[in-house]
Amino acid sequence: MDSQSLLSKLTLNLKQPLIILSLLFFFNASTQIPSNKSLFAKNWSQDLTLSLAKVYLLQDIISVSNVEERLVVDAIVASNSGHLTSVCYSGDSARTVGLLLGFYGDYWNDEGIIYKGYAFKNLTSEKTFVFLQKLLEIPIKYKDYMNKTYDNNNIILTYDDIKIIVYNNTETYFKLLWQGFEAEWTVSECSKTLEKFKKFSSN
Repeated sequence: MDSQSLLSKLTLNLKQPLIILSLLFFFNASTQIPSNKSLFAKNWSQDLTLSLAKVYLLQDIISVSNVEERLVVDAIVASNSGHLTSVCYSGDSARTVGLLLGFYGDYWNDEGIIYKGYAFKNLTSEKTFVFLQKLLEIPIKYKDYMNKTYDNNNIILTYDDIKIIVYNNTETYFKLLWQGFEAEWTVSECSKTLEKFKKFSSN
């Protein structure tokens, strides 16, 4: 083996531990982000949801052919919890407008590295209006009952296959339980979703 080959081999061997150490530091730093409370989680869900939603729509909701068509996808509201993002969509083949609820959760693999699992709940336009209006009516209908003791007096219900807990804690919260995911919406976030969906569906 010539001196040049030996030098290259030694350099490669020295780099390997550094690369491994760098990767370990990267993963360790990532796992320490409190993803359910930080802006990182909100940005992750709102920014990447659009890309994930398009794939979901093409694979599971909208028929795709060899004829070009339009598809509009708009992430309208991400919850402060980082566990829920609402997405409006409309397409030529669907001939309708709908809403996707993007649910996110934190999980750990066998190596202890954190990652986000996600799934989409599809609502037609009609179901979207019924669902959001039903939620927003609850704090008005049960105002006296819920204001008696914050966080103690709750309203529970189910819409479609989503289980919902409504409670007060300085603001009204909707806790949505769906397929193992748990997400929180404030009444103001829910209201913004309804208003933006109205504008989207009227275009």
